[in-house]
Amino acid sequence: MQNEERDPYTGLWNRIKGLELLENAVRNCAQVALIFIDIDRLHSFNDQQGHQMGDEKILEIAHGIEMLSGENSVVFRYGAMNSA
Repeated sequence: MQNEERDPYTGLWNRIKGLELLENAVRNCAQVALIFIDIDRLHSFNDQQGHQMGDEKILEIAHGIEMLSGENSVVFRYGAMNSA
């Protein structure tokens, strides 16, 4: 069964869960840093290399960010709510 709190494509927390975790941290007066990462020129990359390659890059970037994040970090996909 698929976890509805996870982005089905990347396995990261989805937007709804990520914003919920962020809101809880702020409500509890936790120190918070928020970083948005936008993948520049993804549309043209998809046009040139194909959507499968673009999807692979999204996964590579998502997993790289997750690996580099600390244990108290929350990494979530804010973009598309469905699949990549």
